[in-house]
Amino acid sequence: MLDFERFGFLRRVNTGGRGQERGVKKTNPKKPRWLAPESSLETLLQWNPEKPFEIRDKAISELLFSSGIRATELTTLMPIDLNFKERSMIVMGKGQKQRICFFGKTASDWMLKYRDEIRLKQDPAQGKPFFLSPKGRPMNRHQVYQAMKIVSQKSGSPHKFNPHAFRKAFATVLHRQGTSLEDISWMLGHSFLQTTADYVHLTQQDIMKTFLRCHPRAGQ
Repeated sequence: MLDFERFGFLRRVNTGGRGQERGVKKTNPKKPRWLAPESSLETLLQWNPEKPFEIRDKAISELLFSSGIRATELTTLMPIDLNFKERSMIVMGKGQKQRICFFGKTASDWMLKYRDEIRLKQDPAQGKPFFLSPKGRPMNRHQVYQAMKIVSQKSGSPHKFNPHAFRKAFATVLHRQGTSLEDISWMLGHSFLQTTADYVHLTQQDIMKTFLRCHPRAGQ
């Protein structure tokens, strides 16, 4: 099971305090939005490939959810950027800014399976980006979105998940587990905390739990 409660009606989280030091940009308030329920994401992540090259798409979906990286960042990952022992990678973000990101064991296992069973046959010299098309060419952003659309359909999930949805789910899960917005912002490669706050979606129950846990008078 996933480590977070079912997504429902969501409220926007505002930042303050230390966030002002990082130059939080002012934006017009947006209406609350709906996210796909946890069961849909769980259904998608439980999908297993039936065809050999679908291993790549499984690896991509696990990496996107595990790391929160952008689709464009995924397409530029080189084999040399990946450290499977530490489960870390060097990511080139917007503005040519590099950062270190981490990924989980499940993502690592599927990525290694893809590398050993498919990718090494396409690019033995390891000179191309890590994720390749069936013809052995570097993937582009559109192809990553299309691959995740197909994964959503094949998994039987009633909701479509694109790379950006995985990115927001990554941020929400971490924040619900107590990770600060500052840390999540760094992991996502954001320049402004307000951008990160827009990614985090919490239910009223989530906010109540935080209040009861953190405020000294909450239980009195």
